[in-house]
Amino acid sequence: MSYGELYQALRLRFGDANASQSMGDWICNNTTLKGNPFSFSRYPFQQAIADDMHPNLVVKKCSQIGLALCLETPILTTQGWATMGDLKVGDRVFDEKGRPTAVTFKSDVHKNRDCYEVIFDDGSTIRADTAHRWFVKTTRGPFNESGVFQGKGRPKASDGYVHEGVVNTEFLAKNFNLTQFYIPVTEPLQNPHAELPLDPYVLGYWLGDGTRYSATLTV
Repeated sequence: MSYGELYQALRLRFGDANASQSMGDWICNNTTLKGNPFSFSRYPFQQAIADDMHPNLVVKKCSQIGLALCLETPILTTQGWATMGDLKVGDRVFDEKGRPTAVTFKSDVHKNRDCYEVIFDDGSTIRADTAHRWFVKTTRGPFNESGVFQGKGRPKASDGYVHEGVVNTEFLAKNFNLTQFYIPVTEPLQNPHAELPLDPYVLGYWLGDGTRYSATLTV
């Protein structure tokens, strides 16, 4: 069924008050995902959303693709360090804002992927495949308001261009010299239950008015 035929079928289906099956069942029986039969088995709650669908309802979700990393990549969780390969559904990791967030899905292991080794300015490295997505910022404004890269040059401020967006590893490798990309550092971690060897205030005081040679503060 083509997209045009599917659209017309949906229009008719929305107006059919005497339909013999729910909208969710109709979608499963009449659509595919990457050539495979569509199913709500991964996220059953979406079935209820589909059953209540209205012609003017739009459901948006993340793509859940393009984030492949080496299985040995260290990942900080609320329970300590783990690796990408060891993470389980339910583990709590930290997002870019430093907030704990739960792992809700774990994909199959991808093999035979083209990868790059990304080196950061502090000397740390990470191995990611070509499609891994990076939120980057630039010293110029090559992204449109939707975060889509629009090429080189310095567009006028009135053109609605911004200084941040999402690109993949392959793009960074090919266009690194095009402009100065940088990846923002994660904000301070929000983990109030962490067991720290030193009170944060004392540590800050030590860094500001102390000495690295001894536990001495200047008052």
